[in-house]
Amino acid sequence: MSAIGYQLKSILGISALVSFYGIASLLVVFLGPSIGLSFAWEMIIIALLLLTWPFAILINHARKRRAQRREAAQSAVTEGSAAKPIKASTAPKRIHEELARAAEEAVQWLRSSRLEGSRSGDALYALPWYIVGGPLASGKTSLVLSCGLDFHALPSQRRAEMKIVRPTHHCDWRITGAAVLLDTAGRYQSDGPSREEWLALTETLRKYRNNRALDGFVVAVNASRILQSTETEIEQQAKTLRARLDETIQLVRGRFPVYLVFTHMDELSGFEEFFRDGKSAGDVWGATIPLEKSANAHALFD
Repeated sequence: MSAIGYQLKSILGISALVSFYGIASLLVVFLGPSIGLSFAWEMIIIALLLLTWPFAILINHARKRRAQRREAAQSAVTEGSAAKPIKASTAPKRIHEELARAAEEAVQWLRSSRLEGSRSGDALYALPWYIVGGPLASGKTSLVLSCGLDFHALPSQRRAEMKIVRPTHHCDWRITGAAVLLDTAGRYQSDGPSREEWLALTETLRKYRNNRALDGFVVAVNASRILQSTETEIEQQAKTLRARLDETIQLVRGRFPVYLVFTHMDELSGFEEFFRDGKSAGDVWGATIPLEKSANAHALFD
């Protein structure tokens, strides 16, 4: 449904509530004397009736939000079924085994950690899972390590080495008290054999977390490199990133928020001077496109 449709539906809903309370108040006024109600009692009943108005507004808003989410989920299923089916990954068996081994270790750790008192059955859903992806040398690992969260070391990980920035081989699982971050290799965001490894990773996530494979996707893009690239190179990179996103949405059979982060901003001219006073260092940069406006999101960039 379009934004105008949602607005009309909201107006009709509010109008219906106003009509209901108006009619109910009139009934109390006109029928009250016939059943022996005094004027004071009529006012008390009307006042009590009007006290429920805020709760009715909240319930109406909650129903509208649920309907929007349900429609978005149905739209995702429709789009996924209409798209060309993606074949199973043809990555080598050793790649599947390595990805499965890393996922199994993380899953077992989550089930035994009892995060926030969660039971072992829902431990995999106690924290949101985010994929961090992007082209080679886009600063994905640096972005993850500088997020300010405390990392838990898995049995195969050394705590002393968790803050070291180095190229990601396949997928590094980084578990924090707030989220599970999957730091993926930059080569995954390309075509050819690396794409098959990406599909294998997505299949692995769906296997272990079938109800909701992902809660979000963080796309890291090197801002400095973008400024040095041609328009053709930028367009090709954007198409590849979009293709990986579309494949992931289809494979996990659901929608999730996408966070586009421009990294290496400190390499841009004027960055140091802008933040020299330190007053703006803690400010949030960026904007959010609401789900109900996602269909026309491209118009915001015209």
